[in-house]
Amino acid sequence: DITIIIRNESDNSTKVTFNVIGGLINNELVLDVGNSLNQVVGKYKAYSIGDEITLTDGSKWHVLENSDENTETVVLLSDYNLNSDGSYNDECGRDINATYICSPMAFDNDNTQQYDETDSNNIGYFIKNVYQPLITTTLPETTNITLPTAEQIAQIDGLTFDQTKVLSLSSVWQVTTHYWTKTANSSSPTRVWYVNGETSYLNNNHSALIEYYGVRPTITTPKTNIVNTMSSTTELAIGTSVEAIDGSKWHVLEASSSDSKYVTLLSDYNLNSDGSYNTSCGRDINSNYVCNTMAFDTGNSKAYDETNANNIGYFIKNKYQPQVTSLLFETTKVTIPTAYQITSVNEVSFDPASTTGGLPLSISWLLTTDYWTKTAHTVYGNDVWVVSGKYSRLNFGDVDYAGGLGARPVITTLKTNLLVQ
Repeated sequence: DITIIIRNESDNSTKVTFNVIGGLINNELVLDVGNSLNQVVGKYKAYSIGDEITLTDGSKWHVLENSDENTETVVLLSDYNLNSDGSYNDECGRDINATYICSPMAFDNDNTQQYDETDSNNIGYFIKNVYQPLITTTLPETTNITLPTAEQIAQIDGLTFDQTKVLSLSSVWQVTTHYWTKTANSSSPTRVWYVNGETSYLNNNHSALIEYYGVRPTITTPKTNIVNTMSSTTELAIGTSVEAIDGSKWHVLEASSSDSKYVTLLSDYNLNSDGSYNTSCGRDINSNYVCNTMAFDTGNSKAYDETNANNIGYFIKNKYQPQVTSLLFETTKVTIPTAYQITSVNEVSFDPASTTGGLPLSISWLLTTDYWTKTAHTVYGNDVWVVSGKYSRLNFGDVDYAGGLGARPVITTLKTNLLVQ
């Protein structure tokens, strides 16, 4: 570690200690502090209640308490309830499938209302012994791993918690599920305050109840564990180059306005046979368009079919989709592009029955590889429309041709899965 003492004209001083990244070159110490440069002068990014956050392990959160530029940590509320194994239930909630009851469990099976990490019947014990070991492994220096208090929940909407009143909540992100707080009801020895997502209330109920309320954890974590991601209201134009939190690279295939939190993307790369991205092949890398080729369907079907083991749809569904959805939350419509999407980007009209040899394409990011679309040719019996990067055309090819065409996936995903460029 290196310690720097910074003094100003009033003779006040600030002592900052940070880890050295670098080494000796010609006997001189060379430091590379990268994104930590602001930390050397005691400045950190400020966050406000409600800001959307993605952490370096891919998990999604909202800021629960304001954190100014002088504070190196931030308090967060998980976007999801926890499963019984301590993982996030990212397939349940009002913003996903209109279900509020996600992985429910009792606050305490003995109807004890006190949060207690030493009582094996208590939700605190679950947090301490199941969830905490997982999160502290993936997110270093994370502390205060617990449940939100009723006071914190009320504060989100600028309200004051009162033990005698049920509060109506208005911030959408805090009412996507039903979940417990750690605040006991002062007038009952068995009741605990909880958030009811369906009715948007902060209310109280018996702590032994397991039918409705789940565990939505809060943590305090260093800001260095935060990935700098887009806002859900960022406007994205067709052709915008983006990078996802898993490091994958894409271009925007369909424009997304500030009203939509999702965006549809075309991968920059063809897929390898194991479903990973072939980042070492393409015109922009090594002038090779023919990257990880495969047949559209070895059984001569030209319909995109996720249930047919001979079909490219089956490969996308069973090889690629499990990988991308495990890394990018709420990713849907995992597929390959249509010819209509390709021609729309290029602003040319398209006739699926055309027999004139295809259409010229000019948008460079569409043309870095050769790849299949999912659009059948409506005249030729075994042909599907394809993008030929080498010849800058939308052409057609026989579905069992495996010699020169690959799978270049399309996904619809949250904008918050994307890094700010």
